[in-house]
Amino acid sequence: MDKKKLLLIGGGVTAGVILLYLLFRKKPENSASNDDWTPAPSQPETPNPWSVIGNELLTLWQNRKQENQVDDNIPTAAGAAVQQPSYLKMGSKGAKVTALQKWLNESGANIPVDGDFGPITRDAVIAEQQPFSTFQIMYPNSIEGRVSKTFYDLFIKSFE
Repeated sequence: MDKKKLLLIGGGVTAGVILLYLLFRKKPENSASNDDWTPAPSQPETPNPWSVIGNELLTLWQNRKQENQVDDNIPTAAGAAVQQPSYLKMGSKGAKVTALQKWLNESGANIPVDGDFGPITRDAVIAEQQPFSTFQIMYPNSIEGRVSKTFYDLFIKSFE
């Protein structure tokens, strides 16, 4: 075998042994490591940014989950990917209902504009959603007789 090859092999083995020694050697227990950082008593401990972000996301998700509670007995679109809360429904009152009623009157309904989502307004919304099966294809998260936020933002918001 050539002397150069033997030198390379021997040097490689030696380097490997030294590396293994450095990796597996035992450190004395009483020696302080230079890479450990301990904050001084007056300094606040540095928070882990990932845990802060994770906690904020968890809080947002829990709040969103509480806002999006949907009644279990109301039929929704079969296979709908996401449950969308009803934005306007029976019992809603205010300026958004007034805008809905103006939009319904513009669409051909003849209902009083009183800002109260009652049975007359619900019937007008149901008539606007007919045939509901076709309406549900365009807006898969819709519930018959209710107005979702997406639909409100797309069509009715301009009537505020």
